[in-house]
Amino acid sequence: MSGKKINLDSSELSGNSAHDGIITSQPSNVPQMQASYAAVHPLKHNPHSFYAAMMDCLGAFCGFMGSIPLCCCCFPNPYKKVDQGNVGLISRFGQYYKSVDPGLVKVNVITEDLIKVDVKIQITEIPRQAIMTKDNVYIHIDSIIYWHIINPYQAVYGVTDVRKALIERTQTTLRHTLGARVLQDCIENREAIAYEIKEIIDEPAHAWGVKVESILIRDIVFSSELQASLSSAAQQKRIGESKVILAQAEVDSAKLMRQAAEILNSPAAMQIRYLETMASMSKAAGTKVIFMPTNSSFEGLPNSVVASVFSVKAESKVIFSYDGKTGPAFWHLLPNSSSICIEGRRQSPINLFSKIDLIKKFKPPCDVRVQNIRKAELAHTGNTLEVALSKEEEGAEGGGEEFLPAQFTVENETYKLLQFHFHTPSEHRIDGKHLDVEMHLVFKSPSEKISVAAVFFNVDHKGMDNKFLKPILQRPPKPNEAIEIRNINLKQIFRNINNIQKPYSYTGSLTTPPCTEGVLWWINDKHIQPISHHQRIKLRDAIGFNSRYTQVRELEPEPESKSDSFLKENEKDRFKEPEPESKSDSFLKEYEKDHSKKPKPKPKKPESKSDSFLKEYEKDHSKKPIPKPKKPKSKSESFLKEYEKDHSKKPKSKPKKPESKSEIFLKEYKKNHPLD
Repeated sequence: MSGKKINLDSSELSGNSAHDGIITSQPSNVPQMQASYAAVHPLKHNPHSFYAAMMDCLGAFCGFMGSIPLCCCCFPNPYKKVDQGNVGLISRFGQYYKSVDPGLVKVNVITEDLIKVDVKIQITEIPRQAIMTKDNVYIHIDSIIYWHIINPYQAVYGVTDVRKALIERTQTTLRHTLGARVLQDCIENREAIAYEIKEIIDEPAHAWGVKVESILIRDIVFSSELQASLSSAAQQKRIGESKVILAQAEVDSAKLMRQAAEILNSPAAMQIRYLETMASMSKAAGTKVIFMPTNSSFEGLPNSVVASVFSVKAESKVIFSYDGKTGPAFWHLLPNSSSICIEGRRQSPINLFSKIDLIKKFKPPCDVRVQNIRKAELAHTGNTLEVALSKEEEGAEGGGEEFLPAQFTVENETYKLLQFHFHTPSEHRIDGKHLDVEMHLVFKSPSEKISVAAVFFNVDHKGMDNKFLKPILQRPPKPNEAIEIRNINLKQIFRNINNIQKPYSYTGSLTTPPCTEGVLWWINDKHIQPISHHQRIKLRDAIGFNSRYTQVRELEPEPESKSDSFLKENEKDRFKEPEPESKSDSFLKEYEKDHSKKPKPKPKKPESKSDSFLKEYEKDHSKKPIPKPKKPKSKSESFLKEYEKDHSKKPKSKPKKPESKSEIFLKEYKKNHPLD
C-alpha cells in the first residue's frame, strides 16, 4: 500500500479473489453492460507512518482471522460485496485512494472504509410548488427528473447530498423559467420548457458528477374557476389573432395590388386579379361553372403572366418557426399552409411504444443501395441544417430534382434520398422519452410519394465524436447560408441492413408546414448513433430548438370480418317489427293459456323459530297492503270456480282464536324468564 504497484493476472480480474493494487479493467464485449469505474490513486506521504503501519498490520491480522469460518463470529470479515449497478469507493484513514467495480472486494477492517455508490438511472419526483407566471397567475407544477451518477468520486466527496442538490436546483430553475413566461406559453410549450430547464441544469449537475437524462413537466394545476376563465379567454384571443393576421394579409395584398396598378397604369392589373380569382376557384373542391374571358381580355398581357397565374401547383415557400405567432400552434394560419396542421388525424410526430395499435405491418425495405457522398450542399434553412446534392455533383439525375446516392424499394415502389436534416431534441418519443438528436432522411418515389427514415443520436459517455457528423459540424453555416461539404460517410447510417429491416412503420405526415399526410415513416430505436457532448452542443447552437410537439393520434377502425357482418344481419332480423297476428293465431294463444299446466311450486326450506316469530309479528303490526287490481279471468277459469262452488262441501266454521301466536309466545316467554 506504500506506492507499490501490483499487476494482477486474468484470474484475479474475474472477481473471484480479493486483490490490492492497480486494477486493469478489461473492455466489455456487451455495450449494454455497466461501464468500468475502477481506478487507483497514489496516497500522499503520511507523517505518522509508524502508527499507520502498526494499525495496517493489526487490521490485516484481524481480517485474516475473520476470513476463517470458525473465527468469523469474533473478528470482522474483510471481504465485502459490491452489487451490480454500484461502484465501491475505498478510503484509507479517511483519504480516498481506490474505486472498485461490482464483485467481491477485500478491505482492511481497521484502516479502510468502503462506500457503495449507485450509478443506475434514478427517478426523482420534484415536490409540487406554486409559481407565479409573467401574467400574475399562480399555478402548481408537478415534475420528474431522470438522472444518474457518472463520477462517483465527485458525487460523494464533492457535494453533501446530490439528490437534494438536484431537487433544489430544479425547483429554482422551474420558478425562474416559468416566471418569465405567460400562462398560455407554459401550457402550449411544456416540452420546450422542460428541455430549456435541462440545458440550464446540465452544467452544475456535471460538476457534481451527475448527468441529467431528462426532465418532464407532469402536470400544471390551477383552480377550476381560473381554468374556465382562461380557456374562454384563450379561445377569444386566438380568434382575435387569426382575424388580425387575415386583416393584415388583406392590407398587404391591397398595397401590392395598388402598387401594381400604379406601375402598370393600365387595365392589366384588373386582368391579373381576374386570373388569380379563377385560379383560386379552380383549387377549391366541388363543381363550378366559370365563364372564361375572350382573347381580347388578355390583350397586352405577356404569356408568362397568364401562365404563372394559372400554374396552380406553383407555391411559395412557407415561412414558419417553432415559437411565437409562427410557431406550431399557428401553422394552420400561415399563408400557403393548410388547416390539416391542426385538424389532421394522421399527423406526426407521435409517441411510440413497444405495443401500439397505430403501428402497421409493412413489408420491410428491400434492395437497399447506399454510397458515400463525395460532394454535397449544406444549407441553413433558418430552422435546421439540410444536406442535399450539390448541383455540380456528377451523376445528378435530370428532371429538375437531384437525389443523394441512397435508395430502397418498398412494395414495388423505389424511393430515392432527396435530402436529410436534423431536429433537436428528437421529435418522436420512444416510450415517452426524447432523445438528443433526430435526423430525417427524406425519400421520394417517381410517383411523388414521400417516405422518411428517422435516425436517433444520443450522447455517449465515452465522449467520442461521430464520424458521420464531423464534416457537417466542422463549420456550420449561418441562417440562409449554404456551403459545400465533402466526403460524408452515408454508409455508416446504413451499415447494417437490419437497421431498417425491423423498424417502427406507420403512415403519418410531414412534421413541418404544410403538414402533408400520407408519409410512410420508418423508425428504428434499436441502433442509436452515438454523439459526443461537444457535437450536440454545437448542433444545438446552430439550429436551436426545432422540435414539433407530439401529436395525438386516433385509432383507425379495423375492417369488418365476415362473421361480424353475419351477426349484424341477424340482429337486424331479430329486431324487426312483428307482423300482425291472424285470428287463428290469437285463438291458439288463448287456448294454450287456459289449458297450460302450471309449474309445480318448489319445496320451501324449513323456517327457523326467529324467522317465524318475525313473520307473525309483522302480520299483526303491519298495515294491510293496498289490494292490487285482479286480472280478468278467462272463461275456463270462471267455469271451474262455479263448478267447485256447487260440488264442494262447505267447511265447518272454526272457532275464533282469542290471541295470535306471537302474543301467546310472548306470554310463555315472560312466564319462563321473569325479570329480576
